[in-house]
Parts: sequence; C-alpha cells; structure tokens
Amino acid sequence: LASTTANNQFRVCSTAQHVNDFSLVQGANAQVTGIKTLTELHTLGSGATSDTTITIPAGALLLYASTRVTTAVTTSSATNTFDIGTAAVATRFATASSGALNTTNKGFDTDGGFARYYAGATAIRFDAAGAETFTAGVIRVTLHYIEIDVPTS
Repeated sequence: LASTTANNQFRVCSTAQHVNDFSLVQGANAQVTGIKTLTELHTLGSGATSDTTITIPAGALLLYASTRVTTAVTTSSATNTFDIGTAAVATRFATASSGALNTTNKGFDTDGGFARYYAGATAIRFDAAGAETFTAGVIRVTLHYIEIDVPTS
C-alpha cells in the first residue's frame, strides 16, 4: 500500500521475513523515519538461556519487545517461569514471566524507561528462573522499534 504526494510518501509493507514498517519520507533528500516491527517464533533451547535469531537492529530505538507463549514453557524444576532481556540485562523486559500457554508481555523496558537506543545488533534473551534449564517452549517475540535513514544528499 502506498500514498504519495509531492512532498510526502507514506509506505506500509509486510514481507515474508516478518518485517513490517510504516515509513514517512520527506522532501527530495529521501530521509526516512520508520516505525517497524520484526517477529520471530522462537523455540527455546535446552540450556539456561536461549537467544533469538532476530536482533534489535544496530542504530534502532527499541520501544517494546513483546512476547506471547505459543507452546507452554517448562523448566527442569517445574517453576516454568523465565526472565526476558538481553545478554547485558537479563530482566530488561520482564521478570518471572509465566510459561503458561498464551501468556503475553508487552515488553516495556523496565531498566530505564521508554525507548532505548541500541548501537549494535542485540538479540533478545530468555533466561530460565534460578539455576533451571528450559525443557520445552515456543515464544513469539516481536520487536517494536524506530529506525532512520539519513538524507541521500
């Protein structure tokens, strides 16, 4: 879908890679501010932590890292809870999230507030509670972020 005028172009798209964006292009210099999402259906590994394949893009301003449990999460000692964060801060988006089927989390940054800038590509990390390990589970994770393209001239 696209709507174009002499000064502005609005673009909304969806691709097979599960990337969606809404971009506003202004002026003749093609500068872009894009509000985007990137989604992965993540199967938890058998360790204490499991990192997503998708990453917060380098240079992005992350708004949320939302999640939904699509196959119940189980852990070795049956607490079936987990933290959601990054390698740097394990609880950045949630602490002791339930592994029950259809549990959701909006994934607001609990370690500093709204919209965090990421200089480098960063995976989302799921961390089993305490000294436990994951035994099963699938989680859909969606990154909600802002990304810019600089002027071309």
